[in-house]
Amino acid sequence: MNENLTFDSDDMTEEQAKAEVERMKIEIERLFTQMKREREEGRRLDARIDATMARVHEGIARLQSAR
Repeated sequence: MNENLTFDSDDMTEEQAKAEVERMKIEIERLFTQMKREREEGRRLDARIDATMARVHEGIARLQSAR
């Protein structure tokens, strides 16, 4: 997934450099979108974990009160 995005700008024409910058912008946007998606998924997982742990704690409390 990690691609080498370095290039030698000394051997590029201005047009090639502009095209490379555009490609890099597209890649950065793609990675930013992916990071956002993964962050949102992490939040959903955290919420599910929190809900499960709340049920676990409720179950433990019921078991302890039944003694």
